[in-house]
Amino acid sequence: HSSGTTGFPKAVPLRNGAQSRAVRGWLRYILVSRTTDKAFLAVPNNHQAVILTFHAALLLGLRVHWSGAYDRDFDAEMVASELARGGFTGFFAFPIVYTQLTAIDLEKRDLSKMRFWASTADASHESVQPHLVRFGNAFRPLGLPTDGSVYLDPPGPRHVGTPPRPRYRAGLRRTP
Repeated sequence: HSSGTTGFPKAVPLRNGAQSRAVRGWLRYILVSRTTDKAFLAVPNNHQAVILTFHAALLLGLRVHWSGAYDRDFDAEMVASELARGGFTGFFAFPIVYTQLTAIDLEKRDLSKMRFWASTADASHESVQPHLVRFGNAFRPLGLPTDGSVYLDPPGPRHVGTPPRPRYRAGLRRTP
């Protein structure tokens, strides 16, 4: 089914063609490498967008840790520590999780390997994104003398699989 976030999952029949097109769209939306990237998912396992994300990650051979803790069960301190300890480069979560992450001091963790943060549900609040994109190393491998990461914010409903108009927000922080 497509969503369980409202408390009432909606059954939606999906055909292979629609699933394949959605996964192809996801692969255009998020550029990852099976050799350098490692993703952490803090999302419910019953949401269509999450299932598509997981399928695309498997097809790419991406190393993924999928946590069932999200929303009310989410422990921001634990997840931030795990992101640092595990050397993750990407994080997928619902907007509420990102809001909870902004409430803790992320400066205490080594998030220098982060390349992207991706919202997998409704668009996130603009005030949340700058708090996260200042961490990471998305630009140095490209030869840019800046630190920071990218926030992938897909406005619009995700029940169709991939967002029609993804927004990217880069966090550039010039370093000496």
